[in-house]
Amino acid sequence: MSRDYVIFRQWKSNLLSEWVVIVFLFFLLGCSGSKDSPLKEDTDETEEGLVLPTSGCGLPAYDFLPTTGMGEIVSIDHRPELSMSKEAISSLVDNFSFPLPPPQYDVETYYIQYRTQDKGEEVLATGIISIPNRTDDNIPILLWEHPTMGFADSCAPTATGVIGGAYPILFASLGMAVTAPDFIGMSGWTGSSTDLHPYIAGEPTAIASLDSIRALQNTLIREDIELDIDPQNVVIWGASEGGYASLMSDRYMPYYAPEFSSVATVAAIPVTDPMALGQHAVVVLGPTTAGIMGSQITHNQWYEADVDLSEIINPQFSSMIEEFLQEECEDFNIFEGVTSVEDVYTDSYISGILSGEYEPWTCFLKENSILGTPVPYVRSAPTLIITAEQDDLAIAAPVHHDIDEMCNLGYEIEHLQCAGLGHVDGALDTLGIQWEWIQQRLQGEPLQNPCVVTNPVSCPD
Repeated sequence: MSRDYVIFRQWKSNLLSEWVVIVFLFFLLGCSGSKDSPLKEDTDETEEGLVLPTSGCGLPAYDFLPTTGMGEIVSIDHRPELSMSKEAISSLVDNFSFPLPPPQYDVETYYIQYRTQDKGEEVLATGIISIPNRTDDNIPILLWEHPTMGFADSCAPTATGVIGGAYPILFASLGMAVTAPDFIGMSGWTGSSTDLHPYIAGEPTAIASLDSIRALQNTLIREDIELDIDPQNVVIWGASEGGYASLMSDRYMPYYAPEFSSVATVAAIPVTDPMALGQHAVVVLGPTTAGIMGSQITHNQWYEADVDLSEIINPQFSSMIEEFLQEECEDFNIFEGVTSVEDVYTDSYISGILSGEYEPWTCFLKENSILGTPVPYVRSAPTLIITAEQDDLAIAAPVHHDIDEMCNLGYEIEHLQCAGLGHVDGALDTLGIQWEWIQQRLQGEPLQNPCVVTNPVSCPD
């Protein structure tokens, strides 16, 4: 892939093209698996004294709704084309050098629309449920958080068929009950969103994701599927934006979904400090320049700031960018000819971001960092963070700094830094390592080298 990127085109091609490489042959097969066994009853336990803080940065005051009824299924659709036998899935995986065990189970897949909340108002979200054909007990739950796919309904995993469903299907075939939310602002297969998906935003991402676990439970009840999932055995796994989402979902879990317990969190090539990336974005032209623009545009909507985008983005783009992001998921050729950050951002935005005090824009970035979130640390699962030495989107250095600070809070983090790899390869080349690490946590094995920021090594080793 050429390194002479045009800012947005390279960003999106990096994030999408290689993520979907394993799914092309899914169009050729539509084999159906069979259903499986009863749902373990949920509990109503809560953690005493925990009150979930709301977001700030000028948002009008609001209170969260009670979680009773959250995750309730509003619409559901069985997807025969995404429900496959293990033999069909295996025949697909065999065409690729994919560092995972062979599929073990037939899989059934559903699209769901479920109740969640956003800034204290009930909203509907969409997602994917993929479940294995298993009859044994205490099956682990996987909350799969997808990488960046876009900002609008048409970009959501449930709007993209096999592209969005490939990883949930694959992971379900390895034995986990998978819930894969589209995220707020990306109503894929049904419904519509009023605003763009809030990108790298902790609260809406975590809440809709955690409610999707409840939606998994409700799917099994509604469809009369006998599957003994274990709410105390939740794995949270994501890459890129999904890596950020996995960290935030685990942070919010004790407050918003205390009936579940996470046992492993994997954050591959994540963002942890949007403010640091925001400053990098106005100094070095590259994928981060575009990524932070997407974050600021969508935060401006979600935080109800409604500041004229011409304050931060130059006029040739500011008048059309929101409409453009509503319509496009991959093709960003509108930005051809960009040669410097000054072509994209205004001088006042550049200087303001570098100063660290340019409201509300710096508040958006700071509040949505792992260390700056208003949600105090309570507990977390053992966590694997993977960074890539040559990552030019989720720059590794801020993550390395944050690992030390997160460990000071109480996180148990194992870190792997991949020498010579970029953003996408850092996640894909280590997929087998990530899976093996998850299995070790499910078996209760301790971390080998916690809270040490590692030097770059060849991945996989």
